[in-house]
Amino acid sequence: MRRRALTEDAARPDAVGRRHAANGRTARENIADLVDPGSFVEYGRFVMAAQRQRRDVDDLIARTPADGLVAGIGRINGDLFGPERSAAAVLSYDYTVLAGTQGVFGHRKKDRLFELIERMRLPTVFFAEGGGGRPGDTDYPTVSSLEVRAFKLWAALSGVVPRIAVVKGRCFAGNAVIAGCSDLIVATEDTSIGMG
Repeated sequence: MRRRALTEDAARPDAVGRRHAANGRTARENIADLVDPGSFVEYGRFVMAAQRQRRDVDDLIARTPADGLVAGIGRINGDLFGPERSAAAVLSYDYTVLAGTQGVFGHRKKDRLFELIERMRLPTVFFAEGGGGRPGDTDYPTVSSLEVRAFKLWAALSGVVPRIAVVKGRCFAGNAVIAGCSDLIVATEDTSIGMG
């Protein structure tokens, strides 16, 4: 239970405070407001950034919960549509974790969830704010992350399920690819979406 508590916003008051001071919300706040209460089942909650070669494990547990990607399956408006028709996948990069960048284990979670989305035909909402690929993941060195299947899997969902991206703030590189390949982008006035 203690390990689970460390993944919650309440365990990181400084990071959450900085996020709120910047007029932002946390990934968990966005998901909690979107899905029906008690319906969200999170995937990969206990992973952390792949940086054990350069950082202490306790620091990674405290500062990189869920490797910066909160993702799972829940229900949206179940009171209107019933339990089966309200099922949806929801993913959110966590800007309080390494600026919402994409890490090794976050990519693996996305790969797994995108496969489930296709198989279960789940509409998907993706909160895409964040800084793109993370260069500091030293535990799994790659040349250019060519083994990452997430972008191909996400694109292959076109015409299979509705894919909605929500962006507030900065959305760059790989995060922008996710948003750009969605069927609908909902963005606030202060949003910047770009590739470099």
